[in-house]
Amino acid sequence: MENGTLTSIVAIICLTVLEVVNLLTFGIDSGVLGVITSAIAGIAGYNVGIYRERRKR
Repeated sequence: MENGTLTSIVAIICLTVLEVVNLLTFGIDSGVLGVITSAIAGIAGYNVGIYRERRKR
């Protein structure tokens, strides 16, 4: 596993933990939920793009 992949996995796990804590303490907050979901999707989409580019070579 490459260094960038591990960093992305840790970032997604941290964002997920932050959202779970937010849901448990403040309840459902659509703004925060949307930001966290967008951040996770952005990180994952970036890594998928890198993977596809490397696979073409």
